[in-house]
Amino acid sequence: MARFRERTKPLAVVLIPDRESRPTALGLIRSLGLVGVPVVGVASCRTTPSFFSRYVQRRLVTPSLDKDQHRWKEALIQFARSLVDKPVLYPSADEHVWAVHQNRDELSKYFHYPFLNRRAFLSCIDKREMYKVCKCAGIETGKTVLVPNAARAEEIAAEAVFPSVLKPATWVNLNDEHPHRYREFFQEFKQKAVSVNDKQELYEVLGRATHLSVPVLLQEEVPGPASAIYHVSLYADKTSNIRGLFVARKGRQYPSKFGNACMIEPVVCPEIAALARSLVKAIGFHGIAGAIEFKRHPHTGRLHFIEINPRASASISATTASGVNLPHLAYLDAVGAELPNVTQTERPVRWIEGRSDVLYWLSYRKGDHTGQPLSLLKYLRSLRGRREYAYWAVDDPIPWAARAAGLPRDIWLALKDRATPCARQHDRVGRKSPVRQ
Repeated sequence: MARFRERTKPLAVVLIPDRESRPTALGLIRSLGLVGVPVVGVASCRTTPSFFSRYVQRRLVTPSLDKDQHRWKEALIQFARSLVDKPVLYPSADEHVWAVHQNRDELSKYFHYPFLNRRAFLSCIDKREMYKVCKCAGIETGKTVLVPNAARAEEIAAEAVFPSVLKPATWVNLNDEHPHRYREFFQEFKQKAVSVNDKQELYEVLGRATHLSVPVLLQEEVPGPASAIYHVSLYADKTSNIRGLFVARKGRQYPSKFGNACMIEPVVCPEIAALARSLVKAIGFHGIAGAIEFKRHPHTGRLHFIEINPRASASISATTASGVNLPHLAYLDAVGAELPNVTQTERPVRWIEGRSDVLYWLSYRKGDHTGQPLSLLKYLRSLRGRREYAYWAVDDPIPWAARAAGLPRDIWLALKDRATPCARQHDRVGRKSPVRQ
């Protein structure tokens, strides 16, 4: 390949997942493009929505990471070799983070990337390790019971508190060639976590979990709605000092109990910021951390740690809209430029993932898992004020059009699902025992 000598800036290479169901990659691309960073989109599908962004200067189609990690890696290396300057790498999905670290020795020769040491990396992807870090840092996680053997239900039940949540302990198997995040657990339970309200339910779910190869754990429930969850995104430099930080409160998530944010609103909360700083220091984290979540317990008022992602979150564009361009901070740090300290603006900008938010209202207008209804008038009022949409942008509309093409089908499936007896029974159970961990 010929080298691209006309480039005056190193390229930003944004990895797009095989199935682009979340707007993380698009948020990265727009955040970088808005400040003039040249962006290369990398995906295995030519019709993925992010490929159509006006800020993508070049599209690189590679083999699927899910199907052939070796060929995927070689395609990236071959591209990087064709460039004059070492590009900056941006993963947009958990499987990317896993694959990049699995191949760190080779990829580090050709890409700028804030590689974590093994201890820090394990702390981010394995909840068992993360809870040890939280304990040392004095961060509340609630009662957590590791499940070394799902067949030992009596011992686990004696130690557990109820209600609790059963969830995967880690989203990848470090000894596997394929990073199937949550897939086995999700295929069994049809959701990414399971409510456990008493011993009988624990015996039932552990019985179903005995054949799973993914390790699981049981964690104390923090009851309450999504609005009790705080969402932090940040950039930490090589010394784990935070150079940009964004705090928001979840307004809605879809599905209601164990879902992804579909509406968030920035807030100023020094308590949350202090917890995030302590956590990052305890891990020794370097890079973009997205969706560090804490939930306030309604009875104790204490903030419980939920999770951390060692990559940008789906709402990364919300940070940029609030004056904290985390992808650009990562770029400046990678290329050795001066790194400023950035704080979010005081003017709130609601971030909305339109399709999931519409599906939320259709599914829960009569009541979410806590029984709280959302009338059409209340829903429309929640959309007032300054807004940043996950896909829609006046100056970059084509990704939205590509994404919107599937909306009618999603609405139909959501309505059909709500009409089934199974779905109605699930809601009744959920409302009796509201859970979100």
